[in-house]
Amino acid sequence: TRVQTVLWSEDDMITILAGSIRHGEFARSVYRLDLADEERRSRFEATDDEDVLGISLSPGGTRALLWTSEGVEVRDYATWDVDTRIEHPDVVHALWQSERRIVVGGRHRVEQVDLGQAGNPATLLAFSQVEQYGYNRDSAAIEVVSYGMRYRLGESGWEEIDELAVREAGVASEEFRVYLENLSSGSYRNMVMVRNVSSFGTDPLFPRPQRRYEPFPAEDDPIDLTNFSHGSRIRRREVSFVFNAIDSVSGLTEILNTLAQYEIRATFFVNGDFIRRHPGAVREIAESGHEVGSLFYTYFDMASGRFQITGEFIKQGLARNEDEYFETTGRELSLQWHAPYYFVNPEIIAASREMNYAYIGRDVDSLDWVPTRDENGLSRLYRGAADIIEAVIDEKRP
Repeated sequence: TRVQTVLWSEDDMITILAGSIRHGEFARSVYRLDLADEERRSRFEATDDEDVLGISLSPGGTRALLWTSEGVEVRDYATWDVDTRIEHPDVVHALWQSERRIVVGGRHRVEQVDLGQAGNPATLLAFSQVEQYGYNRDSAAIEVVSYGMRYRLGESGWEEIDELAVREAGVASEEFRVYLENLSSGSYRNMVMVRNVSSFGTDPLFPRPQRRYEPFPAEDDPIDLTNFSHGSRIRRREVSFVFNAIDSVSGLTEILNTLAQYEIRATFFVNGDFIRRHPGAVREIAESGHEVGSLFYTYFDMASGRFQITGEFIKQGLARNEDEYFETTGRELSLQWHAPYYFVNPEIIAASREMNYAYIGRDVDSLDWVPTRDENGLSRLYRGAADIIEAVIDEKRP
């Protein structure tokens, strides 16, 4: 799981907000651990809180904020009981300004709440977004509509009003007219256009965003669908993102969460050793919605002269990996595979073709598997994370 926030009070009460991908969505849970309780200090206990976005400890450590998209709750930190509920539309964040004041930021407005007064009065600090705005026709005061509520900026700050009385927006002068032109593609929904009334011509007020594409090659590379390392070079600008699950689960949750955050569907290859060693992690991969292929039932160097690799051995290894994956996840592997270390020869290609498998090679080796040092000292092939990214960007092709 991904730990988002840790609260640790002076009396050794720990509260953790953590989350993971469930059914394609990021879900958070709250866990508590009382180190001062001899009987309960050995395990975290989950609370009943759901859809929690964040938690925060008060400066004195006696109270905590817990917020969801619908509002904020002030909790007694020792007992976790609710002291106060504050409704606020579409909360994004909350923080303690002092022991008695909090600031609640939502998608529509930001408010300061005074917990030391009866009724917990709120003072509007700012608007996160407004639906309509303008100057009052008579007083020239600014009026806005946010989340269906109307406000006017007076001498003492923002105050609620019953009706909006703003001037009509001016879109024309003696020389120019301005309007919005909708865009069918690109980063923006529309563009501000300026039309010259006194002469001729219409220009965008801001330059249109330019998309830069790498050129397609003049000719396509040959493609072998049974020993596949890349698709067409001249049809689409796409890349396939592949992860090989071989040994450790370190970083797996971070990878799955990041892929979900950016709505990227990747391909994972899992081998039987990994399935047997980490069944929970394999189920997490299977339930994440990514494509999962076979990395054979065990991980070893097929190029070594100590082993005789026959077609029958390849078939049995692929079948055994299918069975172990199904027993662990209740799902079937995709009919794609590659051998450990991407070893390939005509015999294993022919054997896997008989089982309707496509052998998936690699177009770009990220070299992220290279250790910092080898038997000769500092490895010449080793790259840091930033260098790996730059190298992959340079080497990738459509």
